Amino acid sequence: MKKLLIECLPSDNCGLHGKRFMGQTEMIVKGIHLVAGPNMSHAEDATVFVIEFADQLVMIDSGCGRSVPAILDNIRAAGWDPGKITTLILTHCHVDHIGGAGAIRAQTGCRILVHELDAEAAATGDPSKTAAG
Repeated sequence: MKKLLIECLPSDNCGLHGKRFMGQTEMIVKGIHLVAGPNMSHAEDATVFVIEFADQLVMIDSGCGRSVPAILDNIRAAGWDPGKITTLILTHCHVDHIGGAGAIRAQTGCRILVHELDAEAAATGDPSKTAAG
């Protein structure tokens, strides 16, 4: 496992504002890495994976949105360039999976893939469909 730093965000009520603590990325199998989740980036994040393909990265899910800077820092600390994320795949429209999608796309220019039945909820953030309400 590769060690990385995680920083809590000022909007979090964790009592650790500005403090950094150690987390780890985890290689699931060669080329597939866990880079974020409840114990790595933010308590409200679903697990986030990065898949390496030659000189490209594919990201699976994007966390709740509050931890995008931490997720990108985790990717950097693991030795990868977030700018190489070409595709973000959203598994379903719950906020803990899609909340960071817009910020990830804004920072990386990646395309986003989502099932057509989840596309509207992912685009609008409808709380009744994303379980954010």
